[in-house]
Amino acid sequence: MATMLVHPSLFPQLLRASFVMNTERRYSIILERSAEVLLNNALMTQVEAFWDANDARYFGLRIEDEHSAHARVMVTDELPDDESE
Repeated sequence: MATMLVHPSLFPQLLRASFVMNTERRYSIILERSAEVLLNNALMTQVEAFWDANDARYFGLRIEDEHSAHARVMVTDELPDDESE
């Protein structure tokens, strides 16, 4: 299965576009290869601040449990060979 990397500056907008905005919705950002939790139980404003601070380091992979009150955003810090050129 191919993975589509999402530029960090677009990821918060994709989150908003994918879901009905809910002020109670929480997000955790998880580094996929190690399962390290980079941001836990965060509001959208905290997710946006995370991306602003880390947009050159992490790339969004996918969103899990997107329809629940607590979505998991899986990220990577490794670029595939075809994207790093």
